[in-house]
Amino acid sequence: MKSMFLKGIIFSLLYFYFCAATQAEHHNSIIIATHIDPPSIYLKDGQFAGHNVDVANMLVNAINKKAAFVYCPFARCLTMLKDGQADMMIALNKTEERQNYISYLEQPFHSLITPVKFYSSKHKNINVEKYEDLQGLNIGVLRGASYFKRFDNDESLKKVYITTHRQLIDLLVKGRIDTFLGREISIKHQVSPQIYTEELKEMSYVYSKENDFYIGISQKSKFNEQVNYLSKVLDELLASGAIAELDNPYL
Repeated sequence: MKSMFLKGIIFSLLYFYFCAATQAEHHNSIIIATHIDPPSIYLKDGQFAGHNVDVANMLVNAINKKAAFVYCPFARCLTMLKDGQADMMIALNKTEERQNYISYLEQPFHSLITPVKFYSSKHKNINVEKYEDLQGLNIGVLRGASYFKRFDNDESLKKVYITTHRQLIDLLVKGRIDTFLGREISIKHQVSPQIYTEELKEMSYVYSKENDFYIGISQKSKFNEQVNYLSKVLDELLASGAIAELDNPYL
């Protein structure tokens, strides 16, 4: 009887310790909604890797927290921030709509000119030499993505919303869409060199602009109160050259 009583006490103590440890772990973690966008974010041996992952880890470690990366398609990642299911997302463009539920760190962690290219199948006689040539085409777009203002706001175009870049490529190869758009460096990392050269055709029309990539915090996250502090920490990491020393595939 005494033995069972002691076992019960030990079990209770272990249970409460486990619960306390779990709560402490959760309290100390920043949940980062993460989509696959090689070469900046990709999976290596089952773990997230890439420049954006390194930046997130550096920022989170600097405030003595742990990064908990959670995979989600791009649009789902945005929804997780909107609903407060995730705390952070990295490499976001600022849009008016997103600012309703995302607090951006003051300074972008990265800026560069990113040409947005349109792709078609080499087996189809489709050419996009100017923006107006997009009329009448079935255009694959990544659900939730922001490309450039004219395109994003153009309701006259026939847009087909798809979950991932890989699906966009597959649908194009199968002839289910006429074209899709994306950054060349991202698209090249989604397929083999053979498929890229034998199946995909780059259109003449290219839209180039400088993109600022921000880190965003869910306005429903407990870390939203620390946005100014996180901005200051990011500024210090940029000023010290720590982020510049990370391997950056865009440079």
